[in-house]
Formats: sequence, C-alpha cells, structure tokens
Amino acid sequence: MHLTLFANPVCSIPGYRHFIVNSIAGLRALDNYVITDEERIEDASFGNRFRGLNEYMKWHITDYSDEPNADQHKFNLDVDIYRLQRCFERNSPSILIQSLFRGYKSRNFFKFYFKQRTSNALYIQKNVRGWLQRKRFMKDLKDLLAYTGDEDLLLSTEEIKRRDNARIIFRNMYRYW
Repeated sequence: MHLTLFANPVCSIPGYRHFIVNSIAGLRALDNYVITDEERIEDASFGNRFRGLNEYMKWHITDYSDEPNADQHKFNLDVDIYRLQRCFERNSPSILIQSLFRGYKSRNFFKFYFKQRTSNALYIQKNVRGWLQRKRFMKDLKDLLAYTGDEDLLLSTEEIKRRDNARIIFRNMYRYW
C-alpha cells in the first residue's frame, strides 16, 4: 500500500520512482507522496494539480509505534488507508473524468423522467388554478346577484322547478290552516 525508500541507494537511480510505481500495481503512495495517474502513464501531463510530488499529494505518515494495543493500531491504519484513498480519488484525473461522465449519463437517463414530472406538475397547477379562479368568480357572481336581488339566475332548471313546487305547497298548506 505505502512504501518509503528514503536513504535507500535505489533513490539515486534516475527514474526509480516511475519504475517502482509501475512495478507494484497496488502501491498507493511512495516516499510520502500519493501516486498519481500521471506517474503511472508514461509521458502523460494532466496539469500541475495532478502531478506527482506536489503539495496536493503530500502524505504525512503518523508513527503508531507507541499505540497501547493492536486494535487501536489496526484502526489507525484503516483510517490512514481510507484517507490515502480519498486523497488519491480527489487528485486523480481519470476518476474525475469518470465521475463527470457518470453524472452526464445519469442526467441523460433521468431527463425524460424529469421532463414528464415537470409537465405533470404544470398540468396539476393549471387545473388547480383554473378551479380556484372559477370558484372565486362564482363567489363574486353570487355576491353581485345577492346585492341586486337576482339570485334566481344561478339556479338550474331542476332547482327552479323544486323551488316553484315548494312555493305552491307552502301556499296551499297555509290555506288549510
């Protein structure tokens, strides 16, 4: 996972870092620096942020030799491995390109769903607003007709027949009393 070769004679060989990085596939950090994709690919250049041996990729290894027990030591190593992987993911151009492509793909996949959802929401809003508008107009019309005394204009044919029959019944009912 991590290898430090400081004060080792192999460090004096030109290109040792590139050779070690490409020889050990699972290696994530070498000499306190996270290994970048630029170092793995020969003659690749992704810009200053993604270069190997820059400050973004600096890795500070903590000395856990004074840990009281093995469980705490293992936990601290797991945390370091997690931090190392997150640092690699944040500063890897291939992972950034993959995440951008996945985002693009998922947006295109859900584009129809979002379009349909938006059109359904607009349809519901249109119908509710129309219903509220008609309800408000009806209330205003009833108020106006009540003010002028023409409430009969809002009655349907059936309601007019019932009203007239009720008037006839009440007139005849009072006649017999």
